[in-house]
Amino acid sequence: MLTNRAFAGNGITQHQRRHARKLVLIDGECAQRRRGQLRNRLIVNADHADIARHQHANRIERLQLAFGNMLKNKQNQIAQTSLRPYYILNIFEKKQENLKNLSLRLDSVSIDSVLSRGFAWVRDNRRQTVYSVAQAQKSPSLEIRFIDGSIKTKTERKKNDTLQGDLFDLFSDGAAPCRD
Repeated sequence: MLTNRAFAGNGITQHQRRHARKLVLIDGECAQRRRGQLRNRLIVNADHADIARHQHANRIERLQLAFGNMLKNKQNQIAQTSLRPYYILNIFEKKQENLKNLSLRLDSVSIDSVLSRGFAWVRDNRRQTVYSVAQAQKSPSLEIRFIDGSIKTKTERKKNDTLQGDLFDLFSDGAAPCRD
């Protein structure tokens, strides 16, 4: 506080001294108020910092749990995919048996296998497979393949291409049938 002695030699009036005291008091109150505001801000900032620290700690904890779970999942996947030798051998044997069965099926429908069962393979002069009598009659020559070889034949065309022949064609040489 200002005292009378401080103002005594300067020629300051009483009014000025009172005014100066009021200013000092006002300044003191302002400073005190300002200190209170700063204290409140510090408290609020400290609260915000505590909240931020708490959120950060929660994030770290969640990340640790997530990484832990991911690590466990990966370890389980590795454990499931690491096959033991007898599993691999079992899979190999099954695949080998499957291959053998497919090979047998393929052999059963091969040309040589079909021909060995008594069938023949007939092809025309263009080496196309013949499936019917009509196709065979249209071709001038045929190749017939058996299991032990093949032969070539020529086709004859009838004058009458009807499927049913005439009974009297058998006796066209004039001979009569025998009756016993």
